[in-house]
Amino acid sequence: NEGFVPQGLHYDDTAKHYLFSGYCSNNTASAVYVVASTGEFVKKVTLLKKDGSDYTGHCGGLAVKGNYLYVAGGEDCCLYVYSYVTVKNAENGAKIECLGTFPTKIAENDYIKPAFVTVADGKIIVGEFYRANSNDTPASHKITTKAGDYNQALALEYYSTSSNSLGIETNPVKAYSLPNQVQGLTVKNDKVYLSISWGLSFSRVPVYDKSALVKEKDISVLGEDIPLYSLDSTSFMHEYKLPPMSEELIFVGSKMFVLNESASSKHFFGKLTGANWLYSTDLDKLK
Repeated sequence: NEGFVPQGLHYDDTAKHYLFSGYCSNNTASAVYVVASTGEFVKKVTLLKKDGSDYTGHCGGLAVKGNYLYVAGGEDCCLYVYSYVTVKNAENGAKIECLGTFPTKIAENDYIKPAFVTVADGKIIVGEFYRANSNDTPASHKITTKAGDYNQALALEYYSTSSNSLGIETNPVKAYSLPNQVQGLTVKNDKVYLSISWGLSFSRVPVYDKSALVKEKDISVLGEDIPLYSLDSTSFMHEYKLPPMSEELIFVGSKMFVLNESASSKHFFGKLTGANWLYSTDLDKLK
């Protein structure tokens, strides 16, 4: 009800807090909300850019690794990086200084626009969103996989590090070829789960066997030649159907939590259909 459009989701198992990132449709500063696992509101903080001005861009997904909170910077072709210790210690309503931006563009035709970010097996994965006519990607990201699927987006995998001020190695080490309209990615028990949505269509969560991902080739991206693995029909296992406008997704134990943006004031219809709640599904019990 404050203009917040949720995009990103993270769970701090130590503090037992959920973190929600998103942009504001009224062009005020993008925010991170912190909510206790009991459902109680803890605080809202707003994000600043490196120059000290409010970050009012399309704030996408978020992830936490160590002392760093990463926010997908979308059109700015970067991750915005913040101190997670600062976020945890901040008072409600505080503005959080930006430690810096991690670039994901080196040339006009060599970039990704981060829509989501996640941590999997200790590595940081940054992915883009493709949709025809509105969210294009570079031509080199569009491939027909060995299985015959046509994928048009990439996710890049990075090592974390303690050797620089942003906690992430400069160069990607692996790429993943993705289907269209991916809003989030998470990994659990050697399975990759995607959140795929657009508009009023049903959302989908396809599941892939990570051990069965096929190496397509080496791809040149962001100045590096790295192996490219595809999420396609070869490794596809099954799929869940969800209400419209799913965003990032995470696991807490065996439960899958999926964020949804349709209850925001921007879209509104979700307020009438129960989407103003964060739902979880215990996949161990689901047949």
